Amino acid sequence: MSTWVYFGSKDGLIAAVLDYRHEQFFALVEQALQGVSGADSETAYLDFICAWTRSPQFHGCLFINACAEFSDPNSPFYQQASQHKRQVRELLYRHFVCGDDVDEATLQYAKTLADRTFIFGEGLIVAGQGELVGYFGQAEH
Repeated sequence: MSTWVYFGSKDGLIAAVLDYRHEQFFALVEQALQGVSGADSETAYLDFICAWTRSPQFHGCLFINACAEFSDPNSPFYQQASQHKRQVRELLYRHFVCGDDVDEATLQYAKTLADRTFIFGEGLIVAGQGELVGYFGQAEH
């Protein structure tokens, strides 16, 4: 049987692979952040990214590659990859917001921490794709 029977087309296959990888990666990030909140979330996330980029299973980020390959922001694959990145950043944000009684300043600080941690993580991923992580050594937080 042809692959197209299951996915309908090449585009269907690409969308399914992106969905599958999102579910896999997101579960790994959630596991790395389990039981962690506040500032400890930054260390846990960046340690996870460092370990992932050094693992034999690391072959780059499918979502960064999808954005590069399908660079038109209207492309469904670009949008799917961008949505994945937004969801990772949102997960970080939720881990930086501690407790139910938070004021606007706390929410803004959590946003800043989530943005910073996300960008640092993306940089580590790109460095890992270029095999530069070992050159820079352990991520310092």
